Amino acid sequence: MFSNCKRIALAAIDPTNGAWLAQLAGIGIAAVSSFVMPVKTYLLCIVGLVLVDMYTGWRAANKKSGASFNSKGMGTTIEKVMLYMLAVLICHGVDISFALEGIASCTYAAAGLITGRELLSNLENIDAITGMNLAQRVRDAFPFLRPKGPQD
Repeated sequence: MFSNCKRIALAAIDPTNGAWLAQLAGIGIAAVSSFVMPVKTYLLCIVGLVLVDMYTGWRAANKKSGASFNSKGMGTTIEKVMLYMLAVLICHGVDISFALEGIASCTYAAAGLITGRELLSNLENIDAITGMNLAQRVRDAFPFLRPKGPQD
């Protein structure tokens, strides 16, 4: 008798029997996906570049000083990936808020700067491993990538 009353009371309070929670979760996932999907290629490219940078940096450090792979380096890589992804998502939010689109978008600029920096870092690491001079060749081809210093 008591279990019957409990079942009836629960049905009166929540007639969907918990399905509202699944529906709410579905709405949340759809909202987040609709925000993230337009910039997914930027995010995947940045994650890939950072992971390759982690590997090439480790190889360069190993060749130079015999350094081993450690959790501190992995933590730094995870933090870098998260901050870069947040930067791209924040810029995407600004683009949506101010109706910026195309080549003048904040997202495009931020993702381009992050990608350029990581690409250059990868090339510098590859230079340290192989002895090639790829990073300098890229800097010569694109003079605006050169760091500003007292000699300028």
